[in-house]
Amino acid sequence: MVNKKTLPIILIITGIVLMIGGPLRSHYLNGQEQQINTTLNARRQVLKKYKLRAENPISITNPKTAAEKSTYEQLQLNHRFFNTANAFFNVAFTFNNQEQWNKRESKANQYATNDVLKNKDIFNSGKDSSGHSIITAERVVSNFNGMKLYVSPINTQTQTATGLAKITYSGSIFNTNASSHTDVYLVKYDLHQQKLSQVQRIGELTNEGE
Repeated sequence: MVNKKTLPIILIITGIVLMIGGPLRSHYLNGQEQQINTTLNARRQVLKKYKLRAENPISITNPKTAAEKSTYEQLQLNHRFFNTANAFFNVAFTFNNQEQWNKRESKANQYATNDVLKNKDIFNSGKDSSGHSIITAERVVSNFNGMKLYVSPINTQTQTATGLAKITYSGSIFNTNASSHTDVYLVKYDLHQQKLSQVQRIGELTNEGE
């Protein structure tokens, strides 16, 4: 059982401490996995070409028609969105000691707005209520493995785009063998600032296929 006094809400963070190991998964809601899988499967069909374009070089080099220009604009956005989100999660999910944990926020500044950086579920001290480092005490280690991004069309009114990011990372505690996890995040990209303006964790996928 997780001691809530020792592991406050700050350690929901990037899902490392409260999600590594079977006993630490008790906070999941029933049916959460099915809901996430259903959402991803639906978006996967509609947004497949956008996902592929977001992760690969843009092929339209000289758009002429209105449709081509609209598609080109979306593909450009997807490419920037992917690169920004990928870099952000690489920073958030990569650390092996307290010092590296502390540096994540400053490193992520170029990829996310202040609202995201102030999110204590992601960026926090990594310490318990008594001030002791949980990262050090439990020898928490995390390595970012990759991301897939499913992007919705541009919202022209707010000049933002929303996406679902599937984050894969390997994590361990107490020097145990690292286990692989896949988390899903709702992310929003601000076209003006070219940064992530929202990062909200939905949950973890288990037994998840392509």
